[in-house]
Amino acid sequence: MSPSPELAIATFLDSSSEDSAGVSTPITFMTSSAEPSIWQVGPSSGKEGSSSSSTSEVISRGTDDTDYEDEYPTEYHERLPPVPAGDERMIRLRGKHPLNVEAPLSELWKSGFITPTALFFDRNHGYVPRVEPEEASNWRLRIHGLVHNEVSFSIQELKDRFETITLPITLPKRPAAAYSWDRDTPGRSRHVVFECIDELPNGKYGTSQRLVHCLDRRKGILIAWGRNGKAFTPDHGFPLRLVVPGQIGGRMVKWLNRVEVSDKECQHHLHFQDNKVLPAEVTTDQARTEDHWWYNPKYIIYNVNVNAAIACPAHNETIEADSKGFYDLQGYAYTGGGKRISRAEISLDDGDSWQLAELDFPEDLYRLNPIRHHPYFGTLDLSTSEMSFTWSASVITIRATDEGLAQMPRDLAWNATGTMNGCWHRVAVLRNPDNNKIVFEHPTVAGNTNGGWMQRLKDNGQNIRYPIFGETAMSGPQEGPAGPDVEKRTVRITAAQVADHANERSPWFVIKGHVFDGTSFLAEHPGGVESIALVAGEDATDDFMAIHSMDAKKKMRPLHLGILDSDGLAAPSISEENDDVTQSFLNPKKWKKSKLVSKETISGDSRVFRFALDHPDQEPAKSAGGKEEEIVQHAYTPFSNNELRGYIDILIKVYFPSTALPQGGKMSVAIDNLKAGEDFVELKGPLGSFTYLGIFDNGPESDVNVWIVDANRTESNILARTHIDEVVKQSNGRIKLWHILSGECAPEWPMGRGRVNEQILQQHMPPPPAKLQTSDELEGTIALVCGPPPMERIVAVGLAALGWDLERIVVFF
Repeated sequence: MSPSPELAIATFLDSSSEDSAGVSTPITFMTSSAEPSIWQVGPSSGKEGSSSSSTSEVISRGTDDTDYEDEYPTEYHERLPPVPAGDERMIRLRGKHPLNVEAPLSELWKSGFITPTALFFDRNHGYVPRVEPEEASNWRLRIHGLVHNEVSFSIQELKDRFETITLPITLPKRPAAAYSWDRDTPGRSRHVVFECIDELPNGKYGTSQRLVHCLDRRKGILIAWGRNGKAFTPDHGFPLRLVVPGQIGGRMVKWLNRVEVSDKECQHHLHFQDNKVLPAEVTTDQARTEDHWWYNPKYIIYNVNVNAAIACPAHNETIEADSKGFYDLQGYAYTGGGKRISRAEISLDDGDSWQLAELDFPEDLYRLNPIRHHPYFGTLDLSTSEMSFTWSASVITIRATDEGLAQMPRDLAWNATGTMNGCWHRVAVLRNPDNNKIVFEHPTVAGNTNGGWMQRLKDNGQNIRYPIFGETAMSGPQEGPAGPDVEKRTVRITAAQVADHANERSPWFVIKGHVFDGTSFLAEHPGGVESIALVAGEDATDDFMAIHSMDAKKKMRPLHLGILDSDGLAAPSISEENDDVTQSFLNPKKWKKSKLVSKETISGDSRVFRFALDHPDQEPAKSAGGKEEEIVQHAYTPFSNNELRGYIDILIKVYFPSTALPQGGKMSVAIDNLKAGEDFVELKGPLGSFTYLGIFDNGPESDVNVWIVDANRTESNILARTHIDEVVKQSNGRIKLWHILSGECAPEWPMGRGRVNEQILQQHMPPPPAKLQTSDELEGTIALVCGPPPMERIVAVGLAALGWDLERIVVFF
């Protein structure tokens, strides 16, 4: 059967003759992020129809949002297949590069079931590869790996050697591709890997499908070279891409040129670092720093979940409250995984009762009739029945259920990436009694434009997971407000009031124009009282935002007092050069500009950075002892002491970009890129959570002993090893040092292997001191512990088991 020119080459529709009724396949509907189109395909994955609609956009981990100008001139584009001329209706979602746009829902709805190319959404991770037409004629698709015979095909060979079929497919959000295998694949292989020519910062884009799915002709996995009667545009995958009905767009690949059958899943960067639903227990900070979550195959997204939304009335659509007749509510529903939508329901009382909507399945028209010379534009008429509706409702709600009885849940389910949240779709109904008009308000709007009831309710202090639209609405249990209390938003606090609390007893401080009282949190703060007292009476936005996690920021809500008056506080100063040599350089409350003088490499990933002070005879700081740190978006401990005049040395471990930390350490990498003798930094400090008042007697009769257990991954990771070894050598046996390595080490390594545990502590630490008999006695022993939280927890358990009093003589940095 040949598809009609108007509808375009290629949908997935099986008919052995023109009067064939076809086969039943799952249904898809149009949406702003689920746009139907008809695809020109090559090798078909089946003659029994396709799976259902495809996919929901998921939050990408590692998408490049950098803005770049298009480097290709207009005349270059004119030589390529037709490119949408930047339809003014399209909404850019972020920056200039990569191109990520979509059309407003209202425009998509008006365009009908088949989405015009100009309104088709665009999702990209990087630059769009520009393939010249002559290059496309020589394009080869390589198929290799665990196959009996490696082969490659040109696009023309795909068209000549394989059946061309047609299929209407809905793709919610960014499209991409997959592949179909029929024979000649050894049974031991488990995955089919797809790769494109697109070069990204972390390698080419690729993903994979289970081999069993690729062998299932009912999955409808297609190689495609056109859509809606034309070749693809460059941004939509010209000259060749794959389409996987029923799955998310991230599992499809544009600009396809390689297919590999493998015994393991795809190893490409974005196959792991994108399109995941992480467990609810994983916080956003854990998702950023704990890489193992992203490599767990249990959390990967393939199939789109059941979803529905109201398209008419549109966002901000207005009608007269006393209009005659009825208003037809319309919308769409779709699901994935080869299932069909079985019902859609409308509620006018936020879920207390439901009315079935009338479903229209535009795709069935393609199955029941041959594709000839007429396009089909689909709608989903949700409630044309004459049910009572008097505009007294405050919200219109829709939910859908598929034939597997998977139903859209009422509430948002939190996860770190915010993915797969297909909860009830609600449209707020706002009635203005002054002009007797009704305005409809959707949850949110596309792009960076403000709007939607979610933002409005959040600004009013509501929890948008459990919204309340009216006095009788039953929207689930209400938690505390998501942001500062609504009442406190009207409280204005002057700069003079903030200045009155520039003390340690009741410290007030400002973050992003909001005033907070840190008094109740003084005892709990991990950095101690001094960390809060140093910013008392000041704007602490830069310091706070630079070093606190999202979880820490949430703890600020109970401390909120109100809004800083419009006059605000004086801007924090950056101290200029001090002519008084007797004054120390550093100031805990002021940033000091300092030039990087030199950089000494201590090991493969560790450096000592020397910064110049104002004068060659100036000491860094007056305070000694305690936990001295300089906060520069990050806190570091000085490597030098006050004996070094005119300079300050800081030992920094550089966290270079790696698989576990793709961007590397934000601060350490930036410092490592500074040019000695040219670049400056700003320093502030010292500060710390405690000051230890004591004396180390270093005379010949001293009986002070020090035990050090130094845990590292490899021998090269041992910080300041030469310096430490020299100190140990000069101690005449009073410093006992034991290194332990958890990673690979040389066979002749003479010290510990593995991780710190109770046995290691018992062997290489002194026994715990006896408990003091009177309050007049001084402690003779103290244990200092510094390391990542998991190590500190293990050490704490081990020391406690050995009899150490954690509260009395153990300090954790």
